[in-house]
Formats: sequence, structure tokens, C-alpha cells
Amino acid sequence: MTAPTALRPPAAHRIVTALMAPVLGFLVARLLLRLVGGMPPWLAYAVCALLAVVVAYRAWTTRIELRGDTVAVVNTLLTTRVPLADVTRVNDRGRIEVTAASSPRATHLPAEALHQPWWAFGHGAEVYTLNREQVRGWRRRATGADPAA
Repeated sequence: MTAPTALRPPAAHRIVTALMAPVLGFLVARLLLRLVGGMPPWLAYAVCALLAVVVAYRAWTTRIELRGDTVAVVNTLLTTRVPLADVTRVNDRGRIEVTAASSPRATHLPAEALHQPWWAFGHGAEVYTLNREQVRGWRRRATGADPAA
């Protein structure tokens, strides 16, 4: 079995996202102190700083891992593993369409490594397009699907 292939957003986008987490953590701590009057400030700032560091790390490590029989979508807040048999397609908006055997409806799994953020204003679009094409190619090779599909 080959090593998993990791597809990542551009480093600049991951850096901006990771640096915004502490800023948002500070703002959440300030809001929390306004809403809960009796809370000690050091506690609010400590908890929010800890959560912000965890979210910043997750934002920096955002990726898609293509394995032989599964795809692991590692987003900032959630990691999802999907079997290859359940992956139907990858749409142009950066979502992986999944149809599980137990459910007749397709679900759309958002993937941060496939969809450019709104604040990038077109910078790095070719990386996201290349990532989508690599996931589509991986799916076609692994399933032996028709390239026209």
C-alpha cells in the first residue's frame, strides 16, 4: 500500500486562517466577559486562548489525505473519513459528494483544501483547481471509473 497523498491549500491561506484564530479567541473572551459578569477575566482569556491555539493548529494542518481505499478530509473543526466506494464525485465548488449505502440521498462534504476562501480574492485559485483535479483523478484510478463520468 502506498503512502497517503496529502493535498493542502496554499501556505499563505493556511497562515492567514491560523493567525485569525487567536484574534477571534480574544474577541470571544471579551464577549464572554460582557455576557457573564461574575467570571474572572483570567479564566475567560485562558480558556479562549487555549481553544484558539487548538483551532489555529487545525487550520494550519488542513488537508485531504488520499489513501488506497479512503479519503480523509481534515478541516479546521472536523475530520471526516469516507470510504472510496461512497465517494460519488467532486463538484466545482469544492465539495465531495458522498452517497452511503445506507442512505439514498447524496451528502456534500465541504473540504477546505478544495474550495478557495472568499477573502483570497482569486489568489491561489490554481492550487484549489489542481487539488480538485487530483481528487477526481485519484477516484477514477482507484475505482476504474469512466473518465467521462
